[in-house]
Amino acid sequence: MNVQVDKATIDQIIKDLQDGGFEDYNRSGILTGKINGDDILVDGIYVPEQESTKSSTHISEETTLKSCEEIRASGKDVVGLGHYYGFFSVFESAIDLATRKAYAEQGIIPAVAIITNKKGDYEIFKD
Repeated sequence: MNVQVDKATIDQIIKDLQDGGFEDYNRSGILTGKINGDDILVDGIYVPEQESTKSSTHISEETTLKSCEEIRASGKDVVGLGHYYGFFSVFESAIDLATRKAYAEQGIIPAVAIITNKKGDYEIFKD
């Protein structure tokens, strides 16, 4: 699996996850873009309603499913999960990994995640 994302898209993803005064909070979203065979192009993020604190975030499964439907209806593909850690360093937590794998096994979201932080650091996680 080859995941492509440019720096301008990463910067926009960070901005979208911070939007509304959440620059110091832990936030998540659903990555959008296009899937072509084993190639995934990330072009943005959809940030659904969620409960966020400086150390955790939660999006209900119902909200995730509805968000994925809305993304697909717009003509885009759901290409993965995005997670923003505010001031924390970039890493894939056990919860991130479990969520990513569970959604992939259910066919909801491909097993890809981009995790980033306030400094603009990011890493792509995939199987």
